[in-house]
Amino acid sequence: MWKNLHPNIRKRIQIEFLSRLGSSLIFPFMSIYLFHAYNAQTTGVLMMINIIISFLAGIYGGYLTDVFGRRRLLLFGEFIKLLASIGIVCANLPVYHFPWLTFVMMFLGNIASGLISPASEAMLIDVSTEKTRAFMYAINYWANNLALMVGMLIGGWLFERHFLLLTTILVIININSLLLTKYLITETHEQTINKKVTLVFSLYFTVIRSYYAMFVLLSSH
Repeated sequence: MWKNLHPNIRKRIQIEFLSRLGSSLIFPFMSIYLFHAYNAQTTGVLMMINIIISFLAGIYGGYLTDVFGRRRLLLFGEFIKLLASIGIVCANLPVYHFPWLTFVMMFLGNIASGLISPASEAMLIDVSTEKTRAFMYAINYWANNLALMVGMLIGGWLFERHFLLLTTILVIININSLLLTKYLITETHEQTINKKVTLVFSLYFTVIRSYYAMFVLLSSH
């Protein structure tokens, strides 16, 4: 069954596994990092900002993936994630320590992840069929959860004493994700849709007014 899936599906699941593994090494513990650097109130505000911006980026990403194509948005997002992870390493070298720069890079990384998510989902839909879709989502679900579990186990073990090592591993993973996306993923949607951004957001507000749709949306997060 796995071999019957479109190559893009197999590669995207593998790339998403790597990306989730890498992000799970440090990002679930960043509230601890920010708490040590600032205080509980500031940490709460910063984490809330990250969540809101990531959500908004995901909304806008759905529009951009139709305009520019799935692969282009994936490449852009992976490139920004790579820059963000390099920035986190540079902000936490043994010779100096910049928590504010770490937050800014985490902020950029969350925006990139928000843009990648709708492009990845759209690509999976583009190249799957009704017969393969259930199996595809089942494999993707278990792969993501396995990556999350392994990443958090390793991150929880090494975060306090080996943060720089974890961020370096994240850089290596993001390099691989970018290269795999560039050389193994093909475009599945070339159409350019000329929609105004205001129209796109008006459609989302229509969804927000539906209590059932909002319940499904929030439960998925």
